[in-house]
Amino acid sequence: MATVFEAISYGFYTAFFEPDLEIRKEKIEAWIKESTPVIQSAVERGLREYLEYILKDTWTQKGWKARVQKYCNPWFMDSYKLHLDIKILQHSSNNTEDIVDPLTPEMLAKTNEAADIVKLYIAKLEPPSPVALREIDLHGNTVEEVIPIVENFLRECYRDNVRRVRIIHGKGIFVLQKAIREYLKTHEFIKSESISSADKDQGGEGATEANLVDFSVDKLN
Repeated sequence: MATVFEAISYGFYTAFFEPDLEIRKEKIEAWIKESTPVIQSAVERGLREYLEYILKDTWTQKGWKARVQKYCNPWFMDSYKLHLDIKILQHSSNNTEDIVDPLTPEMLAKTNEAADIVKLYIAKLEPPSPVALREIDLHGNTVEEVIPIVENFLRECYRDNVRRVRIIHGKGIFVLQKAIREYLKTHEFIKSESISSADKDQGGEGATEANLVDFSVDKLN
């Protein structure tokens, strides 16, 4: 069974995203010290489980003798070694994983905050190449929910130098459309005169499009 360290992984990313080199080194060193006891505990448990599995037939004298006769030769001892691999690998959930430190909402929020900070830092160092258009689909969200979502979407688009956005909200009785367009009219990243419905083949009245103001690192905070 594969052992996966969720919170530890996000903790590493949080430390690694620190822009300042010296502070980054300190954070990674602190991360190593905090992570080691968790990993060590998992290693001990995994080692005990593994040994119990491979030695389950050796607790009798007969079983032990048979296994010793197999092990006790130079070829076997030179060919088989106990391995421990610690790697950051692409993750896909399955039933053969043992999650020893589940990710918490607090850790996720902390890592996302660190990622946002480093994205801004990189954008200030090297302004991103323009992106023609980016869209977001708000179907299934209430009026109260869409404004914070749109705000985060626009800030991310501006940081990435997106030139035009398409916000898909559906038609219905146009409650979402009205709320979104009123919000866009006064937003610092939007050219209010550019707000319009999308082309018919892109949603028509069920989607709103607008141009962003020219990118400037001074607006990033």
